[in-house]
Amino acid sequence: MLSFLIYVLGMLLLFAGIFGLTMAYIRRIEENNFLKYILGVCTGIGFLAGTAIYVAKRLQPKKLLRALTALNRQVIVAAWMIASVALIIFIVFLLLRAFSSAGKTENGSLLSSKPGAAGCRVGNVLLYVALICFSLSLIPLMAHILPQLYLKTGEFVAFNEESVSTGTLFRFGGYALGWLLAFLTCLSIYQAFRRLNTDSMLFVGGLFYVLLILDLAMRGISSGARLGILPRRNSFVFEVMIFEDKSMPYFAVGYLLIALIAAIIVYLLHRSLKGEFQTSAMRRKAAWWQRNCRRWAKSLAVFMLLSCLMLTVVNDYITRPVELAPAEAYQEENGRIIIPLSAVEDGHLHRFAYMYEKHNIRFIVVRKPGSNAYGVGLDACEICGIAGYFERGNTVVCKRCDVVMNKATIGFKGGCNPVPFPYEVKDGRIIINKSDLEKEANRFPVGA
Repeated sequence: MLSFLIYVLGMLLLFAGIFGLTMAYIRRIEENNFLKYILGVCTGIGFLAGTAIYVAKRLQPKKLLRALTALNRQVIVAAWMIASVALIIFIVFLLLRAFSSAGKTENGSLLSSKPGAAGCRVGNVLLYVALICFSLSLIPLMAHILPQLYLKTGEFVAFNEESVSTGTLFRFGGYALGWLLAFLTCLSIYQAFRRLNTDSMLFVGGLFYVLLILDLAMRGISSGARLGILPRRNSFVFEVMIFEDKSMPYFAVGYLLIALIAAIIVYLLHRSLKGEFQTSAMRRKAAWWQRNCRRWAKSLAVFMLLSCLMLTVVNDYITRPVELAPAEAYQEENGRIIIPLSAVEDGHLHRFAYMYEKHNIRFIVVRKPGSNAYGVGLDACEICGIAGYFERGNTVVCKRCDVVMNKATIGFKGGCNPVPFPYEVKDGRIIINKSDLEKEANRFPVGA
């Protein structure tokens, strides 16, 4: 469940940041709905493009595999390039506003309305162009993200598992919660940032844009190198590719810090009523607005904190490598391995190992629930190889794919079940011929 939640959130958080922040800026430019239409159209086109790529993958999975893999990398490079242009234009707008008296406003608007000022017109145009470019970058970004999110739904039902099961429901629940948390984070970014005063919105929003585009740049540079657009042997590109694989927690913390700054500013700006009011109704309306602003500030802090915790602490916990239990001792007799039933009758997983010509052949034994039968098989399967199995509570789980084994089927072929081999239960002992294990030696590479 948590792995699905983290996967979806990791894919969507970048989109949520760019969309929410861009929408907040557009909302502050109240004179014209043109930018709102642009953002809506770009989002719609991105949705259609991502859906079309997914459908193509489903219809022609083998024929179009190479082309669609290349396209997946090309669109993220395109998103990075468009967003980078938008960021440069936005920074020029900020500099013009900071150093030109014509770019400054008196009414708190993002747009300057001083008549006849050339700097005013240039600044307004730059802001419009920057927001249009940020909106356009969402098209390739969604074309990159959505197909992967759609394909993830194919993992709801694990191999050899019933369509309706507890595991399936948990995976679906995690997937849905990931979408919900990303949506609430995006909504909180939009609502909180548009409630900042103008200077704070430009400064904190600018920092947020820089971090978002830096995150996008990591992905774009890595994809560009894999496409051959950028040289892989370049030391800088190589270091970026290495960092990109482990960058998600760092950017999540960065997003959280900027969001907390924005939330604190919004909260302080709307902490109490200021000025005089002609009627009690106007005072109540102003008080309601102040409460509303403080709630969105808290909402931004809470949802961004949840997102950060999921992508850092929880992700580290669930991806931490599981150490397999050490092999237990057994008896040997005339070319046979002897395991007393009394040593394995507790229902827990028991691991053993037989060394043959430097091949460490591992096998497991577990008593099946509600019976006196035993499941015996290699500590390996046909699908996940020699990853092995471990105990989680009272269940046996594959270390690689995290599929929970049905203890009753251990010892049978198929799926992620341990590979079976001949054995005999006799006189209170499990008897295994070493020759049967030696036939499986090649499954376990030397030194593994």
